[in-house]
Amino acid sequence: MLSWLVPLWVFLLPIQFEWKDFIIPRFAPADVLLIAYLPYFLSRGLTETRRFWHNSLTALIACFLLGNVVFYFTTGKVSNWAISNKTLGLLVVILSYSMVGAYASAGWDRIHRLTRWFVRVATLHALVAILAFALGLSAKLHINYAGGLRLAGFLIDPNAFGGLLAAAFVIALAIYFRRGPLYRPVEGVVSCSLLAIGTLLTFSRSCWLGLIAGTLVAFLVGRVSHRVVSAVVVLMLGLVVYFAVPTVVESEAPEAAWKFTEHMATRRVSIEGRMEHMDKGLKLFAESPIWGKGLGYMSEVARGGIVHNTFIWLLVEMGVLGAAAIIWFMVGHFRRAAFNVRHSREAYSAVNTGLLCGFVTLAGLSAGIEALNQRHWWFIIALISASYLLTRTGEQAKAKVKAKVPASTSSNCGQERRPVVQ
Repeated sequence: MLSWLVPLWVFLLPIQFEWKDFIIPRFAPADVLLIAYLPYFLSRGLTETRRFWHNSLTALIACFLLGNVVFYFTTGKVSNWAISNKTLGLLVVILSYSMVGAYASAGWDRIHRLTRWFVRVATLHALVAILAFALGLSAKLHINYAGGLRLAGFLIDPNAFGGLLAAAFVIALAIYFRRGPLYRPVEGVVSCSLLAIGTLLTFSRSCWLGLIAGTLVAFLVGRVSHRVVSAVVVLMLGLVVYFAVPTVVESEAPEAAWKFTEHMATRRVSIEGRMEHMDKGLKLFAESPIWGKGLGYMSEVARGGIVHNTFIWLLVEMGVLGAAAIIWFMVGHFRRAAFNVRHSREAYSAVNTGLLCGFVTLAGLSAGIEALNQRHWWFIIALISASYLLTRTGEQAKAKVKAKVPASTSSNCGQERRPVVQ
């Protein structure tokens, strides 16, 4: 069942629908597939998930539940939005983590296929979004954001879409540098080019921050002979296509490409608003530093809007307990990804390097948005955990082989048998 369920779930990752009058304003069709996974999870998936489960996930769930209780005692009411959107949303992405991990942990070939499929799906959606942007069809196709001035694909949110494209970009980039078994050179250049252009056209500074972090890791682990050539090809192709868009197809962009980019990238009103929200959040944290003000307090009581930083958001609404849980979560999975890169066999090092870079990219994105409910981040975390299970199993098998003492030949004098020194 998972052989078709998980790839279909990945294909639907970049799609959301907006229901303004519904209790959950944004609906992701990929989540519907989790209903089909539930019987499997209750029968076998729970046992399989325990093999690669990270204890920081238990801490996160406990902090979210505690956050709802704290909100009730703080305000005297229940935050339906926090329960339905944040708490239920966390459980949904953790369930998807279980589904992907249970499928991928069956073998390295599945990890390779899912990674390749993820990059191809992201590339396809980037291509569709870029064409809609260039041809001025965003409004007709109900795609992209702000009247088609920012790429968002069918994901509605340009920050989330940018995170998806940036993560896929650094994975493709890292794998291409390592000459792994997943991509041919032409496919790598096309994927990297479209994903880089798409990330740029989201005009999401948070995504650009994550992209820089992930790309730096990719460059550090890449081979010099491939780094320079790949970077130049991607950069030149991206510049040619981007600056040709407004001229050739008469895009909706009101100004020349460079001026339009400068205008979209600065957006000082947005920057000042986010800084005000963060400053207000830190003041609220000082009022209740241990367990926070309660999940949903910023938006429903303080009217402070969304704190565009995952760490500060948890710090405000769940106190130092929530902050400690998110640090444990990030550091723990980063260590798993680094372990996979160091200890996996050469045939698997390329994909593990790509997953490490993708994780770093989305961790960087979390500095600019509340990224904990991004499904593509949990997809990458699930692959990292499945890879960690397989790598650790391989290391344990090697250790057992080395620990075996070969039988020594007995001497004619009847001396005591001693282990042969290897």
